[in-house]
Amino acid sequence: MRLDLHCHTQERSSCSHVSEEALIRRAIRLGLDGVALTDHNCLPPPGRLAELNRKYHPFRVFAGIEISLQTTEDWKDFLVLGSNDSILETAVWTYPKLVKWVRRNKAWIAMAHPFRYRRGMPREVMENPPDALEIYSTNIDPALAPRIEAAARNMGCRVIGTSDAHLLEEVGYYTLVLSQAVASEAELVVQLKKGAFQIKKRERQPANLPLG
Repeated sequence: MRLDLHCHTQERSSCSHVSEEALIRRAIRLGLDGVALTDHNCLPPPGRLAELNRKYHPFRVFAGIEISLQTTEDWKDFLVLGSNDSILETAVWTYPKLVKWVRRNKAWIAMAHPFRYRRGMPREVMENPPDALEIYSTNIDPALAPRIEAAARNMGCRVIGTSDAHLLEEVGYYTLVLSQAVASEAELVVQLKKGAFQIKKRERQPANLPLG
């Protein structure tokens, strides 16, 4: 099962230039089996999520969010999957508070684009690591991969690849290929925590594959 777990839509992320449905149709054309909608500090409405899953079945659309912590530091962005609790949108989050909530609610957390804005890893992240660090995406310099991999190894967490798509052509740039299919956020979290996946980079786009 091939998934893109970091996608932004223009419905809920002002920086995105792609709609939910265009993103999903693009992912289907690329042969993906599902995406997670991870808009900035905003969850997909449960009713809308159910509607999209009915319309595009068997393709899966998972609930997610990219949370920006309440900090003046130049690191702050974390992906959370496995819960559609509105508290994720409304609470004022610090990293320790967010990690504690994620663990208590059996969700999953990953640091988005590490080292994008600073060279070092924050001490509080090193002392209480997330489930994963994002190692590949359209917003990560490929030269940072060895540093991110070393940080993940030192902290004992996994690495993931995503698109961090804000444009249609970015969808599916990096994906995770799960070792078995999942039908819910809870099942997805289990596979992510087990590390039962491989990172795959999108091959050259076929000449006959339209963007829209």
